[in-house]
Amino acid sequence: MANRILIVEDEKNIARVLELELKYEGYETGVAHSGSEGLIQFREQERDLVLLDLTLPEIHGLDVLKRIRSSDEKLPGRTQQITIQRTQTTLQQER
Repeated sequence: MANRILIVEDEKNIARVLELELKYEGYETGVAHSGSEGLIQFREQERDLVLLDLTLPEIHGLDVLKRIRSSDEKLPGRTQQITIQRTQTTLQQER
């Protein structure tokens, strides 16, 4: 089970809801509001799961994912899962 979760989400309300719900369920959480902040937190603290938004300021979510995968040779044993989320805001921006 993933106990330490990093939330990388620029929409502060969405990040807060995810953080509160996950903490309520007993998970340890960290929140980053940009791609670069997410990369820093990922490197500084070991995480079991990363919830990653696609549309982030500074660095796009897919680029964050690529950097995490390329920089961490121990990724399969260290971080069990990276989940990319698409919010309604993302879908509206794509139209």
